[in-house]
Amino acid sequence: MKKSILLMAVSFVLAAAMAGCSWTSTDPNEGKTEEEIALDSLNDNADERIDMSKVEGTDAQTADDSSAKGEVGDTVVEITDAKVIQYNEQDVIVVSYEFTNNTGEITTFNTVENSAAYQNEQNLGLATVVGVDGIECDTLGQRVEDGETITVQKAFRLANLTDDVTVTVNTSSAISESAPVSKVFKISE
Repeated sequence: MKKSILLMAVSFVLAAAMAGCSWTSTDPNEGKTEEEIALDSLNDNADERIDMSKVEGTDAQTADDSSAKGEVGDTVVEITDAKVIQYNEQDVIVVSYEFTNNTGEITTFNTVENSAAYQNEQNLGLATVVGVDGIECDTLGQRVEDGETITVQKAFRLANLTDDVTVTVNTSSAISESAPVSKVFKISE
């Protein structure tokens, strides 16, 4: 009798262990540190922190917006506005875009789009702007659901404060000053 009770107990423990081995967590954050969880959600809702009216700088005036909105691959992009600021002793133009994802899956602006800025056909380098109220360049990597529209910002180092700036948006596989979406900003008065 003792052997059968012992055998039943061992069988129960083995069955419970086997059931436990096949169980998987549905919590995507299980096993992650607080820092890893924070990094995973860094870009979530970054677009809600954009407010160009809070940014200290000069509004860039539109010189030509005839192709400022259009389809770029499976997305719709509109170059909306820009502001010239001083950041780390550099002149920088911060550009805002409206980005609508129609790819059929979750994506990011940087994954499917290539935006650039030019002065006198010179490609302007990217500027990393952090800690400025109203500017949120983390939106470039923000996950966007299919059918969702967000505001995105990108910053470029200006070559000078006199020549117009042409901002373009192509698919991520193309880089060209002649793009499906472009807008020219006048930055000098």
